[in-house]
Amino acid sequence: MKRILLALLVCPIVFLAAEPVKAQTNEKALTLEKRSALASGVTTRQFEQIMTMPEVPAAAFELGSLDAANDQQKVVLEALNYLGVPYVWGGATPEGFDCSGLVSYVFERAVGKPLPHYTVSQEAYGKEVALSELQLGDLVFYGERGASYHVGIYVGEGKMIHAPQPGESVKVIELKYYQPDFARRLLNEGPNPSQQPANTGEGLNERYIFRLYNPKQGEHFYTANVNEATSLRDRSKWQYEGLGWVAPRKGKAVYRLCNPNTSDHVYTISWEEAQYLKKVGWRDEGISWYSGGAKPLYRLYNPNATVGSHHYTLSQAERDYLIKQGWQAEGVAWYALRAY
Repeated sequence: MKRILLALLVCPIVFLAAEPVKAQTNEKALTLEKRSALASGVTTRQFEQIMTMPEVPAAAFELGSLDAANDQQKVVLEALNYLGVPYVWGGATPEGFDCSGLVSYVFERAVGKPLPHYTVSQEAYGKEVALSELQLGDLVFYGERGASYHVGIYVGEGKMIHAPQPGESVKVIELKYYQPDFARRLLNEGPNPSQQPANTGEGLNERYIFRLYNPKQGEHFYTANVNEATSLRDRSKWQYEGLGWVAPRKGKAVYRLCNPNTSDHVYTISWEEAQYLKKVGWRDEGISWYSGGAKPLYRLYNPNATVGSHHYTLSQAERDYLIKQGWQAEGVAWYALRAY
């Protein structure tokens, strides 16, 4: 009986002591974590900011047609090789990365561009760009300029890849859940697609639609093929008018057909219309691009024209102007992701 009473008296004491021991263990772990952080070069303030970063879930991500055609794409492709690598204070190898270590390693490997291993030092490179104008490979920073505590690499579609914080690993997240404070562009932008046909700056899972004009025939032509756009521009009769809109790489097909007698082109999302035009002699030229997004793209018809009788525009102002000139509105042709 004495042994049973003694056990009942001891058990509550052990149970009550468990929580303080856990708290002491957590405090000890945090102290060791802080010691490792300070040894890697971060300040106490930066350590506190990193440790209180929100834990954002990994985002779904598709490569699309990314093929290392330019430095921007090379950087993104290289960064994606390290998804899942654990976070390590001061880490700058595939054995473990911290945020700036991932950036410096990727830029060196992808484009031979050496960068220092410190977010504040990396701020000094390139030029600042608006967060609304991010391109592949841009660096997005968190914190005040001159005192940033975190950095990631923009990969398109409103997402970045980064090495978050202790206990996590390299992953892609959506910026809307963790908004950066400013951004820097370290890579050459290449040709401006609004001035000449180019894919530079094209985001993942999106395509630029190039717009050209033939003043002799009053005809517009649209294509997602940069080589076709360049070829037409080099013919003296065609004028390059920049990007008409940005389309997705997946969605509802937009068909392109050509009248062999006039070289007039029609673009349509309607399979039935495409089949009808083929029956009356139009040549099927396949799928031009895809419809998808929230921006309506308008189709108009000129009843007085034999060539270039249809026009397509994302601009309501252009649509309304053409209607005043006698064109007939034919409604929404399809949808685009955005204007350039």
